[in-house]
Amino acid sequence: FLYGMLISAGFSLLHSFFSFQRTGDLSVFTYYDLAENMKLHPTYYSLYALTALHFLWNGGFKAGIKFLGTSVLLLFLLLLQSKMAYFILVLMTLLYVFIIWKSVRVRIVAVTGLIVISVIFGSKFSTRMTEDIRGFTMVDETWIGTMEENGVSQRLWLFNEAISQIKEKPVMGYGLKSQRTLFGWKIHKKELKEYLPKRYREASWTVSKLNLHNQYLQVFYEGGLLGLILFLVPLGMIGYYAAQMKNLFFLIPYGVFLLFLVTENLLDRQMGIYYYGIFLPLLFLVKEKPIRTLNIKYNSFRAQKKV
Repeated sequence: FLYGMLISAGFSLLHSFFSFQRTGDLSVFTYYDLAENMKLHPTYYSLYALTALHFLWNGGFKAGIKFLGTSVLLLFLLLLQSKMAYFILVLMTLLYVFIIWKSVRVRIVAVTGLIVISVIFGSKFSTRMTEDIRGFTMVDETWIGTMEENGVSQRLWLFNEAISQIKEKPVMGYGLKSQRTLFGWKIHKKELKEYLPKRYREASWTVSKLNLHNQYLQVFYEGGLLGLILFLVPLGMIGYYAAQMKNLFFLIPYGVFLLFLVTENLLDRQMGIYYYGIFLPLLFLVKEKPIRTLNIKYNSFRAQKKV
């Protein structure tokens, strides 16, 4: 998984380099353009890159390989520009610093890196987030359909509209797959009763065709409170049993997955289903660091072969 992710990231960066040589546009190294080289979504790509980073930090690799691999994956994550991935990366690093890493030198390097990244990106990121969160409580037409509209403001708009509709049927919801058709129809119906700018109407019609970009809210909308409980209980039980087993190797990527569900419908795409249905169950069964264990067995095999 780790080597495959590094090869994929290297291919994407190389493809963007050739595109830059042809077009002279640096944007080919960022966000959707970078992820599109592998026909992927930047947020989903970030999920897999963070998991690869977890494997790299947890495995028994040599210091040089860890440094090189970490540098490539961190650069890749920064270029993908997923705000949720940035947030999770900080949390994951702090978790490793205070719980897993014992080396003082490694802790100093990690904390220094976080400080540098925070200084470079922190000011702009916090300003943007403050504006977007403020827009959540403001009149919708001040954001949707203007130059201020972006992925965050669209999500906040979707959350706001979905919550207002959920209040009408909170217990049973609107039914499976109802968000694809009913959500947009109710948005249109609402706009017929109110005078709103044309730019806002056209933009809201486009945004309302998207899923809610929040798996929990999507389940709540379609299945109501009962459906949400049925969805959350298994997730909670998995986390509980993993905590009882003290399987931190599983809990970290599992927590990353649950956090990404706040901003994406991961289970609506194959990449999310593969991650939840294949990778997480395999990690759940692991009781010790698998990469280090494999390295030990491989080295033992080589020694026996030489004898």
